[in-house]
Amino acid sequence: MPAAIHSLVPAVKPVQRGNGLNLIVMIARMACRGGHGVLQWAPADEQNTPSMIRTASLDDLDALVDLENRCFELDRLSRRNFRYMLTKANAATLVEDCQGRLAGYVLVLFHTGTSLARMYSIAVAPETRGAGLGSTLIEAAEDAALKRGCVYMRLEVRPDNTGAIALYRKHQYRQFGIVDDYYEDHA
Repeated sequence: MPAAIHSLVPAVKPVQRGNGLNLIVMIARMACRGGHGVLQWAPADEQNTPSMIRTASLDDLDALVDLENRCFELDRLSRRNFRYMLTKANAATLVEDCQGRLAGYVLVLFHTGTSLARMYSIAVAPETRGAGLGSTLIEAAEDAALKRGCVYMRLEVRPDNTGAIALYRKHQYRQFGIVDDYYEDHA
């Protein structure tokens, strides 16, 4: 699987209000790259278990909600949110399917008439972390965005989520802003 190719986006001086950092906003410019077919992923237990990235369907609703609840304590997407994203939103929800079990998902939003996509949410099951699935999902999200004519991907991340920030930086995402009081817990 080829590595993601990016151009760096010039950093914008973050604007701070209040007493601290509450949300880091990151962006990357994506460059076209060739398709890589079905993505394969080796689980953390090193078994040769086939898995693949596919588009989520309503049949995945229960598993998506379960994964969301296992991955996040606050600001979770509800069943109703997922249903809307799958049926009405201008979005792509991609899942990592490991023999019928969801190991992760990424949700990308699109806005008609722009070249900017938004990685709205990404989650990897706790038992599968550390196996490269986050990178696989980011690359799949970028591919979906490129297919829709987007050249930029934006995301937001909690400043205390150092693992996610490191992953995004590995994929050449750069901070360009800070938003106060974004999350439910005011972080």
